[in-house]
Amino acid sequence: MNEEKQRVLECPHCHNKLKVVTRVEIVDLVLASELDPHFGLSDREKAVLEDAKSIGIISIFSSVTAYAKGPDAPRQIDGFFLTFLRTTNARRVPRFALDYFLEALGPGRFQFWQGQGIGAVVIDDLIRAFIPLDIVIGTMAKSSTTPIRQLVGEATLEGIKEWFSRHEDCVLRNEQLVSFSSLRKAALNGLRM
Repeated sequence: MNEEKQRVLECPHCHNKLKVVTRVEIVDLVLASELDPHFGLSDREKAVLEDAKSIGIISIFSSVTAYAKGPDAPRQIDGFFLTFLRTTNARRVPRFALDYFLEALGPGRFQFWQGQGIGAVVIDDLIRAFIPLDIVIGTMAKSSTTPIRQLVGEATLEGIKEWFSRHEDCVLRNEQLVSFSSLRKAALNGLRM
């Protein structure tokens, strides 16, 4: 792009009219986030991501996100992980899902956190697994004519069992377990107000 602009100004000293011609040429344009995926993140946010990467949580979260979002999966998974942590909220799950999670992932104080179409199974404040939300609560569809969402596919125990049998890598191993509340708190504190 090569753009030229002309402008006539008056000199503040001699009061003569001056014609100013400027020409701007953009040689290259690259998104800063593509050069550095951590561009614009605070040190606290970078630390959260480094901790999550070092124990393998980001790769697990990435594979669940790719499945859940399909072609709409975000390219910058680091930023999406932070967004997930910041926007999650606790959600009730069907009784069959609760029973299965406690049987398969261990007993304890169960919580299910959801955000951005992804669910986190949390037991005794430790993230035990990530799972696409639709598998746990059913598939919702938006109508093009109304903002009301309708259930178009029910969640089933068989669907949850099938997910975990095909995606065993989405269950965190003991050495990967980390406190959900501390990760979430760190991500929230990383926000610049």
